[in-house]
Amino acid sequence: MRVSIVTGGSRGDVQPYVALGNGLVGAGHEVKVATYAPFEGFVRDRGLEYARLSGDPTRIVRTLQECGRDPVCIARRFFSELARFVEDNVGECMEACRGSDAVIYTPIGFVGSFVAQKLGVPAASAVLQPLIPTREFPSVIWPEAKVVSNDRLRGTYNRLTFSLTEQGFWQLFRFLVNGRVTRRLGLPHLPPLPTYFHKLRQRRELALCGWSPAVLPPPRDWDPWARVTGYWFLDRSEEWRPPAHLEDFLESGAPPVCVGFGSMSIRDPRITQTILSAFRSAGSRGCS
Repeated sequence: MRVSIVTGGSRGDVQPYVALGNGLVGAGHEVKVATYAPFEGFVRDRGLEYARLSGDPTRIVRTLQECGRDPVCIARRFFSELARFVEDNVGECMEACRGSDAVIYTPIGFVGSFVAQKLGVPAASAVLQPLIPTREFPSVIWPEAKVVSNDRLRGTYNRLTFSLTEQGFWQLFRFLVNGRVTRRLGLPHLPPLPTYFHKLRQRRELALCGWSPAVLPPPRDWDPWARVTGYWFLDRSEEWRPPAHLEDFLESGAPPVCVGFGSMSIRDPRITQTILSAFRSAGSRGCS
């Protein structure tokens, strides 16, 4: 089977899907990854086909970092960045996915969902965070209902957080989709309600969830089409060697503790102090 994976964003948004692609190759499939030009070498070095999508991952990360933890700012900047390239991405994605037997798309690679519809091939979403509604925990951008002791009320709250998040996202997102994606592909105009994501669940479209069930078991109210597969990690490269100064540090004492936030922007100095305090309390060592 020929599978195209459509993704974008930072290195952290691309690398897990390259690992997923390697797993599919190991299972006997042919895999192409459509993503931004700076990741071409990375994709090809891992033995996968590559297709170019217009986009600037450095600019996207920098722009979102400027918002801190302001969800309104993040949403506005995110849609603004997507809008800069989405029309080009539609044509590029069509070309990349032509001849594919299936398309896997990520949240940032959402164009892949519509291209799969146009081409008449099966599609599957692939996510790194739980985005499917459940009564067992809230949406990742909402707090837990710790003050609610009643399980039924807590479950209602949890489910409601997903509905509100999805509705808010869709009411912004649909203007971009209708104006620059479905119109260009000749697909039907999408209404305000129900959300596109709700329609995908009604279709029972396969959703691949890239985390360990030992860390977050699949909720009991999820349908079988939502599959928690385990993490998508790359195999260790036998050719890579750490820089000499890092190797010296690693060999000079006990195994260090690594604290990393990926491309997340942590600007609160109190968090840095908390990390340093934890290091001192644990008697651990680290370097930056």
